[in-house]
Amino acid sequence: MAIGLFHVALGNAAIPGAASAGATVDSWGRFMGAAFVGYGLAWLWAVRQRPIPARVVRWLAGVSLLGGAGRRSPCMAGRSGFRSHWR
Repeated sequence: MAIGLFHVALGNAAIPGAASAGATVDSWGRFMGAAFVGYGLAWLWAVRQRPIPARVVRWLAGVSLLGGAGRRSPCMAGRSGFRSHWR
């Protein structure tokens, strides 16, 4: 959550090498920072419940899986000349 707050507060300055990237990258970084904070707060809320709500944990895990699949898909498709660093 601290990293998310860092991105919300600092925008481009929180991204190494992106200080002069422009308003679009700044806006995206701040938006994603807020999303990370919300995601972290949701996890903290879920694990503090007794019993821990399995449905919420599955939903949060699914959101994480979806994000990972979205980041992996360009690697698998070979789009835009992107080459995976896992190969």
